[in-house]
Amino acid sequence: MDFSSIFETIKGFFEANVLPTLKPIIDAIMGLIGGIIGGK
Repeated sequence: MDFSSIFETIKGFFEANVLPTLKPIIDAIMGLIGGIIGGK
């Protein structure tokens, strides 16, 4: 198993499992930062 196939496996796992969990959190943080910057 070469490095690129290992990378693709990790990338696929990350996109399938980690991204759906982090996306709402990232969106909330971005919204908060946008609100603070926009509010001043």
